[in-house]
Amino acid sequence: MDTALLYVSRRLVPYPDLSGAIVDIMSVSRVRNAMLDVTGALIATRAAFAQWLEGPPRAVETLMDSIRRDCRHSALRVLTEAPVSGRRFNRWALVYWGPSTFVAGHVEPLVQDQNAKASDHEGAHRLLSLMQAFHSTNA
Repeated sequence: MDTALLYVSRRLVPYPDLSGAIVDIMSVSRVRNAMLDVTGALIATRAAFAQWLEGPPRAVETLMDSIRRDCRHSALRVLTEAPVSGRRFNRWALVYWGPSTFVAGHVEPLVQDQNAKASDHEGAHRLLSLMQAFHSTNA
């Protein structure tokens, strides 16, 4: 059985450099995630990253160890991690990056408050639904 994990983090890459950072993330991640049999989706806003990962538990753990050490972000916060019987994403994808206030409104509140809240579950669910909507539009 696969495991799925959703995290958010504060982006440290200055906005003018974000495009180059996204190209780097995508090129490395496509190869590494394919080798690990991990799929999922990434969102980048002006201030945050949000990523859904799904795959074999050890592979997701290995990937998260690397992600936690990445200097392009801080304040990483795992919102949900659980076994799943099927994958939501058939490939790893960048589903959104840019300055959208609508998208930022789904991601950034989850990064800003580092204290666990009852509303985090609802926010995580809304964020995952947004990722799936972007993914299905671009699939």
